[in-house]
Amino acid sequence: MDHASMCPPGIPCRISWWNIPGWLQIIFYISMAIAVGLMIWGLVRRIQLWRRAQPEFGLDRPLERAARVVKYGFAQTRILRQRYPGTLHFAIFWGFVLLFIGTVLATIDSDVFELFFDAKLLKGPFYVFYKVVLDLAGLGFLIGLAMALYRRYVVRPPRLNIDWRFNFTLPLLGFIVLTGLFVGALRLSVQNPPWGPAQVVAYPLSFLFRGGNEAALLTTHRALWIIHYAAVAVFFVTLPYTNLFHIFSSPANIFVAPFRKKGALWPIKDLEQAEQLGAAKLTDFAWPRLANFDACTECGRCQDVCPAFAAIEPLNPKYVIINLRDYMTEQQAQLRKLPAQKKVMTSGDGSQAAEAPKVSDNGNGGSSRRMVGDVITPEVLWACTTC
Repeated sequence: MDHASMCPPGIPCRISWWNIPGWLQIIFYISMAIAVGLMIWGLVRRIQLWRRAQPEFGLDRPLERAARVVKYGFAQTRILRQRYPGTLHFAIFWGFVLLFIGTVLATIDSDVFELFFDAKLLKGPFYVFYKVVLDLAGLGFLIGLAMALYRRYVVRPPRLNIDWRFNFTLPLLGFIVLTGLFVGALRLSVQNPPWGPAQVVAYPLSFLFRGGNEAALLTTHRALWIIHYAAVAVFFVTLPYTNLFHIFSSPANIFVAPFRKKGALWPIKDLEQAEQLGAAKLTDFAWPRLANFDACTECGRCQDVCPAFAAIEPLNPKYVIINLRDYMTEQQAQLRKLPAQKKVMTSGDGSQAAEAPKVSDNGNGGSSRRMVGDVITPEVLWACTTC
């Protein structure tokens, strides 16, 4: 298909697969399908671990739960209470969302409108608006990312930890957005359309390449395009195994969180006769609690406000969650051998709804390490003030 012929002369229009030959398009579709498939496989396998814990409603009152996701997940009202980290996360989040929407629209334009309707979605004033928004989204994303890098690696507040995941994902995200902008700049340096200034970031960058040999520019554009999409594929494949997993786990955690007053403790049934108080192993938790572990963004806000941590007690609430999350990863092979629990145990407000089925495995996956005693020590547990 001649994609350029789909665009009327003189009208702003997106030329699909500009400078990308058909054989490379096929490789792209195949490789991206594999990358997305591996990402979904990783996500599903992680969610399967959650379902090995005790059942709980977690899905009642769906409209109220969806409203919470909008309020806290998209509007990010809680995150914005702290100005600097809230601003950088807001910029990264909405930059990512808008760039993702732009990619979806480009896919619909190429693979739906062109193939099935012999028409273009991204043309005219809408296309100009589309390019302005995407370039601004990319710029906002990079500003937020630069703020995050400065805070984590230069300011280095005690509540933030640094490990291989952040060392990998933060540069990867920046590389993806930067290469995308330079791919656009190289295209503009060759095409130089009248609506080029609509790309408010890529257009100034294009002057770095103006006047260069056209064949060299086309080769550079194609090579950078390949590198850009390879980085996107790496992003998809690695997402379930890095801190980027919170893109999915945090909204899921907000949705399934129980409805109860802040700080309310669930009473232990038959306290005096109970053989066990609370959770002694992973399978004692309700499944939304395991989702809680994976939803942690390691921001350290809980650490900052914990009175036990402030009193230099051994309790650090952030690392309680991180250690439990890592322990769940450590035990994943054995946890998957257990059946998924389906019978309802508790409702969203913590009231008993049905007897939970017994789990034959000890919930520690046969490990010599115990959740209580080794992963979470008695000193940490007893330091909690239940504030």
